Amino acid sequence: MTPTPQEFFKTPSNLRTFRISTSTDDLFVNIQFLAEYSEFFNIMLNGEFREKQEMKATIPDVEADDLIDFLSFICPVNYKLNQVITESNIYNLLYFSDRLMCPFIKEHIKKWLIGNEFKAGTYTADVLVNSAVLLHTQGFGGAEMTPVFKKLGSMNLTQVSKTLDIIDPTIKAIFEEKIRVHTPYTFARREPGNQWGDYDYRARIFF
Repeated sequence: MTPTPQEFFKTPSNLRTFRISTSTDDLFVNIQFLAEYSEFFNIMLNGEFREKQEMKATIPDVEADDLIDFLSFICPVNYKLNQVITESNIYNLLYFSDRLMCPFIKEHIKKWLIGNEFKAGTYTADVLVNSAVLLHTQGFGGAEMTPVFKKLGSMNLTQVSKTLDIIDPTIKAIFEEKIRVHTPYTFARREPGNQWGDYDYRARIFF
C-alpha cells in the first residue's frame, strides 16, 4: 500500500535519517537533499552546529502536518514530485519558504499568483487575507499581490471585513484601500419618477 505524505515523512529510512521534532510529531528527512533547496538546512549541514552532530533539530512552534506541506513540495514522495499549489497548502508554502529560506518555492508562488490557475481558482477570504499578510511582510511586489486583492474585491465584503479585523491595523488599512480599488461598483436601480407628481414644481406652476 502506498504511504501518504504524512506516513512517508514520519517513517525513517536509509536516506531519511535526519529527525525534525515538531510540536505534534517527529519527521524524518534527507538532510543532504533538503540542503540543496533550503539555505536554512544548508547552513545547518555545513556549519558546526549541534544539530549536525546529533542529526536532529527541534522546531517546537510548528505542527508536523504544516511542515509536511513544505517537505512534500520539495521532496519526492513515493518516487513522485507533487509541486501543486492549492488553497490548502499556499499559506504553509509561503510561511516555510521564508522561514527556511527556500527561494525555489517562492519563485513557484510568484508564477502561480500571476497565472491563470490562481485566477480561475476559488478561495476563502481567510486564506486570501492571511496569505496576503505573508506576501506583504515578505516583500512580494504588486504584480503578485494585485491578483489577491482582485479576488478579495469580488467577494462578499462582510466576510472580507471580518477577516481583516483580526490582522495588524496598519496592514488592514493598506489592504482595505487596495481591495476598494478592485471592488466592482454596483449601480442601484432607480424607479422612474412621476413626471407630474406633487413634488415637481413644474406640475403646479400654472395652478
